[in-house]
Amino acid sequence: MTDGPTGSSVPERIGVYQVVARLGAGAMGEVYRARDTSLERDVAIKILPATLASDPDRLARFGREARILAALNHPNIAAIFGVEEGPDGVHALVLELVDGPTLSDRIAAGPIPPGQAQHIAVQVVEALAAAHERGIVHRDLKPTNIKLTSDGRVKVLDFGLAKAAARGDGADPNALTITMDATAPGTLLGTVPYMSPEQARGLDVDRRTDIWAFGCVLYEMLAGRAAFAASTAADTIAAILGLEPDWSALPSNTPAGVRRLLQRCVEKDPECRLRDIADARADLVERRADALAQAGQLESSLYGRALAAFGAGSPYRLWEVTQLRASFLQYPIIAFLSWKVTSAIPGSRGLLFFFAAVVCILVLITVRVMLLTTGAMERQRLPQRVRGAVPWLRTGTIALTVLLWWMAALVVASHPILATLLGVIGAAEAVAAVFGEPWIERAAFPHIAEAEPVQTSAENRTRTRLTLRDDRARRRRIRRTKS
Repeated sequence: MTDGPTGSSVPERIGVYQVVARLGAGAMGEVYRARDTSLERDVAIKILPATLASDPDRLARFGREARILAALNHPNIAAIFGVEEGPDGVHALVLELVDGPTLSDRIAAGPIPPGQAQHIAVQVVEALAAAHERGIVHRDLKPTNIKLTSDGRVKVLDFGLAKAAARGDGADPNALTITMDATAPGTLLGTVPYMSPEQARGLDVDRRTDIWAFGCVLYEMLAGRAAFAASTAADTIAAILGLEPDWSALPSNTPAGVRRLLQRCVEKDPECRLRDIADARADLVERRADALAQAGQLESSLYGRALAAFGAGSPYRLWEVTQLRASFLQYPIIAFLSWKVTSAIPGSRGLLFFFAAVVCILVLITVRVMLLTTGAMERQRLPQRVRGAVPWLRTGTIALTVLLWWMAALVVASHPILATLLGVIGAAEAVAAVFGEPWIERAAFPHIAEAEPVQTSAENRTRTRLTLRDDRARRRRIRRTKS
């Protein structure tokens, strides 16, 4: 016999399974690594010790988990192999052993890049969709119940609190119905930071409570911290019921579509919340291809090696370095060379070319410094600003390139070295504008095309006028109704 975490005795052998080591424990039982001596494979055994099996509610939930797992057959859900009963009334579920860290362990190492987070989220959605299609609500989705395998597979674990969805939530009438006693209204079940508002109030829940928990998990992957967390359970519930997540904590390159999905998942009113997890699956799959640079593949790519060579460490950091290099090194050098070449151009044309180059340089420096300031003060708005600045940067760079080549052509006979230098710098500017900077921008802001457009002051004034007009019309209707 071995000792469980509660001091209970756990048999060293249950049927053909040799208990090897304790893996963890939860409210619904204790989990051990075991060896299947008949099939020569490692499994996980979830044990409800005899001291807890005397509780009819615990025993009923334990059996319920077995029936639910038997009803689910999906690659993203840990499978059940059987049910065993050991000596002294010990009940056990024989489960698939999933080696690898939990999602909680991965988040503890730091926020997950958006592309990789989407890759994980899609598989969690697949698991939830399979359960919901069978009329099953998990009710305790959280990072510690999600495992990451070495081959990139995601497994959702622990259906100990799962229940059959009520027919009123839109479940398929042909879905499997599991016979069980419903949890009494007013009973709080789940993990507090991931509870939906209706779950925290002790109300009846349906599949939309899993959608809320999924939104909390996705937010935590991206932000590196829980969407709703406080020092006490009571304060956390208060935050769930009355506060919004800190959306500014999401990384600046979080796709606009993913932000909208998160907001729909954590709507406090279930009627306004995303109604079907399959909608989230379609939304995430559509955007995964655009975020491959962030999906953990960056380090092995040519671009990743370029980042390492420049010591930038991330696409966003290299984008910052590019803006600083252009503003405070590259453009001053171009201005100096333009001034030097004025004396070699006859007449007043030299000064004219110089002033034209200075105007282009000032515009480009102003735009880049404004972008750097936005990145420092309003990081979440930066993708929008970059998108708006791209035409200015491209036009200014092309104009500057044309001026450099024109000046080089005028002085090539008298100053061939200076002309060659101007021509090379102009060519480098053109290549950077057409290939280099778009490449960096796509890596630093993979969903820049999806960013919400920056509203101009004219658009804001128009919107304000329309709102005031609607308010006046509404007040007139109210007055007519009263009269």
